[in-house]
Amino acid sequence: IQCIAVSDLTCAITKALPRAVSLVANAWILDEAMCYVMVYFGYFSYHTGCSLVAILTSCKFALTKFPLRAAIWTRKIACRVCSLALLVPFILITSMLVVDKDDVAFEYKT
Repeated sequence: IQCIAVSDLTCAITKALPRAVSLVANAWILDEAMCYVMVYFGYFSYHTGCSLVAILTSCKFALTKFPLRAAIWTRKIACRVCSLALLVPFILITSMLVVDKDDVAFEYKT
């Protein structure tokens, strides 16, 4: 649950804050690098949040379906699963950035 909260905060900071600043200034006063940060961290936080919610739902289902087998689950296993859920979107977003950085089109009004 804490990882989902971090993912949501990352999404809020990288999406809402730059847009609020640009709306108040009535122009894009942030650097072009902030555009890339906004886009790619937005992708990362969205995919991470979705995968963490899917993992949480699957684990809750497995807990109710197989309660005796779930007794061997530890905090270490949960940390590994969450790390995997953070690592996979990071690798995908990094590969998107490396392959074609200029594929991003910016709309400064939204």
